[in-house]
Amino acid sequence: MRRPEADRGANRPDRDRPQGGSRRIHVKVAVLLDLATAAALVGLDALAPTWAGFRPASCMPCYCEAPRAAGVLQLANTWSNLGFIFVGGLIVGAGRDRLFGWATVFLGPASMALHATLTFGGQLIDILSMYLVPTLLIARNLAAPAWAYVAANAVLFGAQWAFPEARRWLFVVLIVAAAVTEIRLERRRRWLWAAIALLGLAFGAWTLDATGFWCAPNSLVQGHAVWHLLCAASVGALFLYLQDQR
Repeated sequence: MRRPEADRGANRPDRDRPQGGSRRIHVKVAVLLDLATAAALVGLDALAPTWAGFRPASCMPCYCEAPRAAGVLQLANTWSNLGFIFVGGLIVGAGRDRLFGWATVFLGPASMALHATLTFGGQLIDILSMYLVPTLLIARNLAAPAWAYVAANAVLFGAQWAFPEARRWLFVVLIVAAAVTEIRLERRRRWLWAAIALLGLAFGAWTLDATGFWCAPNSLVQGHAVWHLLCAASVGALFLYLQDQR
């Protein structure tokens, strides 16, 4: 005799049911990481360092936002990086791919290091963080050992230190290489298309800001800040794409 639908649903494994408590843990981790980072930024602003004794970033003037005299130099471009930390915190809290999650979290403070200080050291950390996610995808798709992932990023760090003007082209090459290694794999791609669309919108905002087409130097609404937020959403969609394969 066929069991009623409700009885069959009652016998499903717990993993098929919504995990409300687990979702709350994800959000708690993300919120706590954002609060801790926000507190650090407030403390940094209170100390009001000028960063005058440090080598300036090679991107100077870096994007449209006008820098302040001391403390956190670019407010919007710095605070918008909380998006990376929140998305990464959700991934870390999920406990499914903590390496990917922490790489996403690191995008936040690394980019803050550039926009808060506008120093060359901050730029190096910022660009390194941008390399970590595509190189992780490439290493996994090629089944490369962990040491190869570390070595590749060490070489990339040295390359952008020696040739800072090549840093963006290196990022483009890594994105293309990651895409090529994905194309050869047979996977469900709905979340990948979402990640690509969000990255495309982010690049549009970056371009409008970098070319001065969208530029209000003293506004808290900055094209580069929108780039950060859309990139954070894109990385989140990329994580969902990777989890959809499991």
